[in-house]
Amino acid sequence: MQQELLVPIFATAILKKGKQVFLLQRSASRKYAPLKWHLMGGKVEVGESFTEALIREAREEIGIIIQEKDLTFKHVFFRRSVQPSLVVMLFECSVWQSEITNIEPEKHIALGWFDLDKLPEDIVVYHKNALICAEQGISFSDQ
Repeated sequence: MQQELLVPIFATAILKKGKQVFLLQRSASRKYAPLKWHLMGGKVEVGESFTEALIREAREEIGIIIQEKDLTFKHVFFRRSVQPSLVVMLFECSVWQSEITNIEPEKHIALGWFDLDKLPEDIVVYHKNALICAEQGISFSDQ
């Protein structure tokens, strides 16, 4: 009998301002990828769509208001090198309301804007790969 694959799903935003993307730096106390830079987003909760989760995460993490009409699908990746495997859906957004603020300082120690060709070396590698794929118009990757 085959085992059923249960996969957590995440919604992530590529917030863009011109040629720059927004990243958050994880605190040293985070269990996964401490001190690494990553895209804004989080786990999709039961009953939420990807865009609903992303809108919620934007408000909870950085205090901005995103509208669904301003989100454009860019990329999805399946990360099977971890257990449990996970699926991450990326949307691009360049329009939001309110100023970006670190709402969760216990989770993030820094916020920053980075040129796509000058991303920090200590970025979560699968977020970097997804950004590259999204820029090249590649809609799916298996990492």
